[in-house]
Amino acid sequence: IRTIVLSVGEFLKELMEARRQRIADIQPRVHRGTTFAFLRAATNVVLRDLNTTFVVRSMSLATPVIYTDLVDYDEIAHHAGPERIESLRALTGVDQVVASLERAAAHAPRDYRFVLLSDHGQSQGATFAQRYGRSLEELIRGLMGGTADVVAATGRAEMYGPVNALLTELAQRPGMAGRATTAALRSRSIDGAVELGGTDPQANVAERPDVVVCASGNLANVYFTVLQERMTATQVEAGYPGLLAGLIGHPGIGFIMVRADEGTLVIGARGVHHLDDDRIEGEDPLAHFGERAADHMRRLDAFSNVGDLLINSTFDPELEEVAAFEELVGSHGGMGGPQTRPFLLHPADLVLDDDPLVGAPAVHQQLQRWARQLDVNAPIAYAEPRAALGEPTGLRWVAAWMAFIGSLELALAALVAVAMVAGEREAVDLALGVTPVLVGLVVTVIGLSSLAAGYGIWRRRRWAWMVALALSAFTVLQVLLGMAREGLSGIVSYGAVPAVVSLVLFWYLTRPHVAAAFGRARVTRKRSA
Repeated sequence: IRTIVLSVGEFLKELMEARRQRIADIQPRVHRGTTFAFLRAATNVVLRDLNTTFVVRSMSLATPVIYTDLVDYDEIAHHAGPERIESLRALTGVDQVVASLERAAAHAPRDYRFVLLSDHGQSQGATFAQRYGRSLEELIRGLMGGTADVVAATGRAEMYGPVNALLTELAQRPGMAGRATTAALRSRSIDGAVELGGTDPQANVAERPDVVVCASGNLANVYFTVLQERMTATQVEAGYPGLLAGLIGHPGIGFIMVRADEGTLVIGARGVHHLDDDRIEGEDPLAHFGERAADHMRRLDAFSNVGDLLINSTFDPELEEVAAFEELVGSHGGMGGPQTRPFLLHPADLVLDDDPLVGAPAVHQQLQRWARQLDVNAPIAYAEPRAALGEPTGLRWVAAWMAFIGSLELALAALVAVAMVAGEREAVDLALGVTPVLVGLVVTVIGLSSLAAGYGIWRRRRWAWMVALALSAFTVLQVLLGMAREGLSGIVSYGAVPAVVSLVLFWYLTRPHVAAAFGRARVTRKRSA
């Protein structure tokens, strides 16, 4: 219920925030339609809840190492902008998830340490197509005379990637859910992997295109299919005269990396950087991209599948804006601006062996060293429950409230019974509007259930949490029905204080760390000395 309600709320919130951007004419911006609203609800509610639940479950099972990917902020920042208000609110949601995991870790059978990794930032800016009226592939087609078959193979991985991963995982699971997902998405799957958001994967391409453009943010690999191996600048110029000069002279292109007879070159509008010997002719095209830019370009140049041309968009060092080749107002994948500023947030007593860490392999090796330092695979021993692992803050108040409600319900049942015994059946029937016997039975059941739930929560029984959750959900449903019939006065007629408390109670009982508190074993395990 909570996930469905929050998903609908996130969907409506996205529609309102997109409309606010249009009315205020906030620039730069990209189109944010109903498709993205659905995807935002999936990433910011469904996937977030699944991630939190699975991590809490894994901690309760004493899993030594747990990794999860929280894509909430990244997804919204791509479409709204990295520092826009809706993106920052998504960061608050991520912070709340981490807080829930910290609370759940306090009840786990082993000690856990948290390391937060952002493998990249995002750079903002109007897209290449918005700035110059056509996409990169259209520019290349025009420079090749307009007759070449140029295909953009970028897809929409940034938008659909997390959802595709979830659906692929679901389709591969045994059982009815897996079979139903596979059958429904068979036409959108390749080798068992779901591919929503792109072209139909079952469609056949009649002929091989002349050029394939693969973009990620403001970086693009351009492949010419005329040759199997990587083409040199001389071969590109011979096959497509004027193409290199046209691209380099375009205001939306920052630099191009291409292999030449004398080595690999990074070419800009006013100069050339020879990567083999770091020789500069004219102005260095990598000057505004950091002191490690040339090293990163050499690393890319060493890849066997790098494009014949590697194109990075223009970059404004003052505004730190780029021109993404994808239709994303916030992007990453190339060089320029905050997109190249990742971070690693770790406990202060875990020391970095290399500072700064450069590249994903270095981060992986550092995490492995920390794992060995902490001896994460050491066995854990059984021990008596620790006092510090008591109930989450607020459970005593929940138990007291359930007992109070149970007492009120039983008191009401007693009053109805007394009135009926005293011969006031008609007066009771008139006051309640329904059969007194039915009212007496319902309030008696609710009263006894509330008292039992209050006692069970005090004793930390899982069934009591489930009963309290069901009773509070029933109360919330009553409040919603009252509002549907009478508006806000429905809350007043129900009782403003019980209504508000019921809503808060339902929200609290659905919190992951509260659920985890009722899911753990009574015998607490902790690491041996």
